[in-house]
Amino acid sequence: MNIRLSTLDAGQVRPLRHAILRPHAPITRSIYAGDEEASTRHFGAFYGNNLIGVATLLHEANPLFSLKKCWRLRGMAVRPDARRKGVGTALVKACLNHVASLGGGIIWCYARVNALPFYDTLGFQRIEGVIHFQDSGAHVLLYRLIEPDSSFPHVESLMSSAEK
Repeated sequence: MNIRLSTLDAGQVRPLRHAILRPHAPITRSIYAGDEEASTRHFGAFYGNNLIGVATLLHEANPLFSLKKCWRLRGMAVRPDARRKGVGTALVKACLNHVASLGGGIIWCYARVNALPFYDTLGFQRIEGVIHFQDSGAHVLLYRLIEPDSSFPHVESLMSSAEK
């Protein structure tokens, strides 16, 4: 699948985020604290002109980690017809590259239990048992340490020219 990645604003990621992650909840449940912060990055994956996947990276501390450079991966959503085609991997690698370019740190997230094998392949570590969220089900807390200036191949070639 020939995809193109681009940074987006919060309003552009919310419709897909809502449709995939919380279709039965009010749209307001798809608006995250920090969505509009200058340090937040929203990445979108496009196939042609169609937005097929999104991921949000928020500068957000977690009391379990002593590093001040903590980033939360949130709102990861890929359309069902685009899954298992590298879209999610490209979105996560864009987030990893962004953190590496800022000097590294920790990326953490709550991943749905059925997505754990996906995050395992990307080097994320599990830190807690299963947590149940009211409108989104069973999740596990994951993290990954990112070294400064590390590179996660093939993402740069997918970014639109405005992003390079």
